[in-house]
Amino acid sequence: MGFIPRAISARILNQKAVFTVHLPPHESLPIAESPALRGEPNLVRLVIQAEQKAELLQMLDDYGINHVTLFPDLEGLSHHVNWETENMVEGDVNGSTHKGVGS
Repeated sequence: MGFIPRAISARILNQKAVFTVHLPPHESLPIAESPALRGEPNLVRLVIQAEQKAELLQMLDDYGINHVTLFPDLEGLSHHVNWETENMVEGDVNGSTHKGVGS
């Protein structure tokens, strides 16, 4: 079940927030056929390997998905600036020209 809150902050507005209500943690989520994709499940688990994290974060940033867009406040901005700075320093140390992906 989902609840769409009023836009009481820039963060909620930019995230197009929807709060969800879930079963108790000891109960499994029911998996059924997707009403939109016939023959496919309505829930899929996606596991991202640790060694792929930096490259994935960089790809998301290239498409404009980062802390600045997800958290449009000073905290989000400062987190993103710190992340960019760390990646520039790591790129200089590792000889990488693509920020966020070490050699």
